[in-house]
Amino acid sequence: MASIPIKRLQLKAQLPRVLRTIGKKHSYGLYQQPARLKHRSNAILAACLPTQTYPFNRPFMSSSAQRQPRSIGMEWYDLSPARQIQWMLESGDNKWGWAIYRCTYKPELQGPWEKFKNLVECRIQKAIVDSDAPDIAKKLDLAWIEDSQLEGALLSELKRRFREWVRTETQHFNFDISAHSSELGSRYSHFIQVDEESLVSCLRECGVDLHGGHVNIVRGWADGLAPEEATDEFGDALDAEDWMKIPASEIMPSTYMEFDNDEMWYVNYTQPPNVCNARW
Repeated sequence: MASIPIKRLQLKAQLPRVLRTIGKKHSYGLYQQPARLKHRSNAILAACLPTQTYPFNRPFMSSSAQRQPRSIGMEWYDLSPARQIQWMLESGDNKWGWAIYRCTYKPELQGPWEKFKNLVECRIQKAIVDSDAPDIAKKLDLAWIEDSQLEGALLSELKRRFREWVRTETQHFNFDISAHSSELGSRYSHFIQVDEESLVSCLRECGVDLHGGHVNIVRGWADGLAPEEATDEFGDALDAEDWMKIPASEIMPSTYMEFDNDEMWYVNYTQPPNVCNARW
């Protein structure tokens, strides 16, 4: 009977990425908890994050908002996603909503694309109308980015364009935006990619249906792994964890607020080709 290499029998158990990330930051004394995390009810974060709190202070917020953060008046996790968005808008955010990149331009998919856009817009607007903060509709800004040169674009190209877009959106602030990427919130840290696979996944005999379909959500400031980091100790390829698939029906305010906290990416991360099955 052939012997099996011992190292292949070793358990490749590791702490979840969120714990490894937090632990590393703690070891160097670099971790600073944004106030928007401090009331999160998630059990993993509650057990691991430090109790010290810091003022809510995004780099792109107005100086007056930075000096005097607005009081929530209740626990953060008790607020609905719409109220959380409302609070951030009242505290300095100018607008909210993702940049959504179209990456498929086949003529036969033009109609489905228009229906997809309309469905996304209508579902978000309905969620806002039915929420306890309907006024956030005034500052909703979904940036639909369409350019035929993005047909089949690589993530690296989309990230480059996204970073340029963020710098354009925040050009009146004098800071190194890449150094603050984890503090930018959903709008300026993540974007949605709709490629051919995503759009086709939403097609049904009756037309376009977001339920059962998926889109890709991408961390705009996360670079791919360096060659020396691309494999583990066993030589197996590691996932860069810079994008994942989420249900197309979850392009909603609740998902927007879930990823406002950068560490929640690792809590929800699902390795492609699987689709994240969380419901926010």
